[in-house]
Amino acid sequence: LFQWTDTERPIATITGVSGASLWTGDRGRMQKNLAIGTALGGGTIEGTAHDSWVELEFRDGSTATISGNSMLTFSENGQKQLRLKSGRLAANVQPQPSGKPMGIHTRTATLEVLGTRLDVQTDLASTTLNVNQGRVRATRISDGSSVEVPADHRLVAATDHQLAPFRVPKFVDHWTSRLGLGPRN
Repeated sequence: LFQWTDTERPIATITGVSGASLWTGDRGRMQKNLAIGTALGGGTIEGTAHDSWVELEFRDGSTATISGNSMLTFSENGQKQLRLKSGRLAANVQPQPSGKPMGIHTRTATLEVLGTRLDVQTDLASTTLNVNQGRVRATRISDGSSVEVPADHRLVAATDHQLAPFRVPKFVDHWTSRLGLGPRN
């Protein structure tokens, strides 16, 4: 019989996994060969190969997916806190309680997420945020500058970039032709 202590209570469940991955939990407990349905009580999840990915679903239905060589530490103590140490994160965040946004922390930025769809990529010197739906407040760590990033916008948080979101061009998803008019028309 396995019982969770209060510090290990499950806060997320693995809902998708592919490739090499590793979870490190309370007191350094490690688990390889992660499987769908595994409940996790916080800790660090790692994708350890370029083609690996792991999707977590939190109790409120929010999801977070890391891909490639990535490292994400996650916890919840009344408020979800994620620390993307390296790599890529895609998240679909359900509306969060008032005054308790999900926090996503990288080496160069802190993101406050109330409920949205976003993608984050980080390395040693920068964080790139793409907001697909909703809004995210981004704060650059180096100088404390802060800006709201609306849907369909991208932001690069780095010391050598202006902290200003810019619109992401729409993708072409259909086209038409009139080949019957000949090569000049």
